[in-house]
Formats: sequence, C-alpha cells, structure tokens
Amino acid sequence: FLQDNVPQFVMVHPNGENSFYTDFLSGTPKYESFIHMDLIREIEQHFRVDRRRSHRSIAGTSMGGYGALKIAIKHPHLYSAVAAGSPIIFLGQDPSRQLTQSSSHRIGFFVDLFRPIFGIPFNRRHWRENSVEVLARIRKIQNLKIYIAYGTADRYLDTFPMEKGIQNIHKILTKRSVVHMVRAYEGEPHGWRLIKNHLEEILKFVTRDFK
Repeated sequence: FLQDNVPQFVMVHPNGENSFYTDFLSGTPKYESFIHMDLIREIEQHFRVDRRRSHRSIAGTSMGGYGALKIAIKHPHLYSAVAAGSPIIFLGQDPSRQLTQSSSHRIGFFVDLFRPIFGIPFNRRHWRENSVEVLARIRKIQNLKIYIAYGTADRYLDTFPMEKGIQNIHKILTKRSVVHMVRAYEGEPHGWRLIKNHLEEILKFVTRDFK
C-alpha cells in the first residue's frame, strides 16, 4: 500500500492491556520496563534486525500514543523516532483533578484505571517520572524525531484537555528546537481509525533513517 520506497522493517505489537505502558505505582507489573528492556531483547534474539538506535523506532495510539511518547522521551538513547496518534496527554501535577471535575460519563472508568498505575490522587513523585510534559522539558531529546497526530472529532476531547496537552507539548518541543511534527486532522476520529487514514505518512516518518 506504500506509494514510495520504504525500507524493510519488522513491526511488533505488544499487548499493554490497560497499563498506559507504565510501571505501576506499587512496583509491579512493569509494563514500561517490559517495552524498553525485555521486548527489545526478544526482538533482537528472534528476528534479523539491525540493533543500532538509528534503526529502531516506537509508535502507538491512544493510551499507546502516550506510552510511545513517554518511553521514547525517557529513553532517547534507544529510539531514533516516535509516532503518537491520538495520544492521551495529561498536564499538571495531579491530573486526577481534571478527571474528577469533568462531567463526562467516561470518568469513572479512567479513575479506576489510573488508581493502581499512578494513584488517586496521582502520586507526585511517580507522576513526575511519567509525565510527558515534565519529561519533554528535561530530557536530552534533540536527536529524537517526534510525530504527533490527532483528530478534531476525537471522542475524548470532552473527557479531558487532550488537545491542550498535545499543543503544550508542541510548544515545549518548539522552544527546545526538537525536530517534531504535529498534525491536527479536521473532523477525524480517535485511535486506530485515525492511524489507518495516515498510516503511510506515519511509517515513512518512523523509518526514514533506516538504510
């Protein structure tokens, strides 16, 4: 389905369940550690891949969009590029306040989901270690290429300030002169439907350094 030449690559889809690809507050389970440690090792042991950072990227959508951004920014020595579609990005020291103040019917689901991961209210130390906003300000990511896309008809825009979070990350990255691309697609939805519409663009972005 690709119109132009894209280098060969191996795509692996790990099952993060409802973990937000984060090591839980209690210490286990360790979903982030699984991604940036165990998964890379397994891929390199079982597939014929180039092990250089320049030939490794990470991507995700929705919860996985947050996870991909967070993991790549925390561990930029491992990834050359990251792509996030419809990433759920929270701002501030305790995002649980944003959740409890929302009138969306989805709030109860997210509160229960976040309780074992971040705590309710959010544990501030743990959240500082996992906040995309905080990490984007402090990590050395000048050599990490970042792609973010979302649709203006995303169903979660009325649940929490997702668009504000994305635009705030855009401002931080621009101020720090980090190479990045932010796409807001008019009238497009959340998650995999958005990814399907722009898969070719995303794949070109995350593989463009592959030789």
